[in-house]
Amino acid sequence: MDVLAVAIGEAALQEQKSLGQTEDRRIAAAVSSLLIGRESPLHTDKERRAAKELATVMLKNHADIRFAAVQCLRTTGMMYGTEATISCVATIDWIGTIGEIPGVRPDFDTMNRLAYDMAMKYCPGAIQVERQLNAQA
Repeated sequence: MDVLAVAIGEAALQEQKSLGQTEDRRIAAAVSSLLIGRESPLHTDKERRAAKELATVMLKNHADIRFAAVQCLRTTGMMYGTEATISCVATIDWIGTIGEIPGVRPDFDTMNRLAYDMAMKYCPGAIQVERQLNAQA
């Protein structure tokens, strides 16, 4: 899920730019945290509100981000107990008010393919660096 978190953060930076907003990495990180179910106590209320607004635009405009977010939230809910599950379900319900919720259940292969596809789309430079490092090893 870490690859998906990075890809969503990069997508948030790209969305800020396309909207003519100033690049704000803290808000991009807050978007990523919100959409994968790992909200950080380090983000301010103002950052969380801005992240939710930006995430709303992203979820409306990008079905792949919506799919990735729901899969991450489902996985997080399964891994981290009742409190996390309740929070993740609430976030999925919120996403459902914005766009269609995918019916596919997360599994290892789905998550790996999703991580690769999102990384290639939103942060292809990272894939290039990884390939170079693996070739050197």
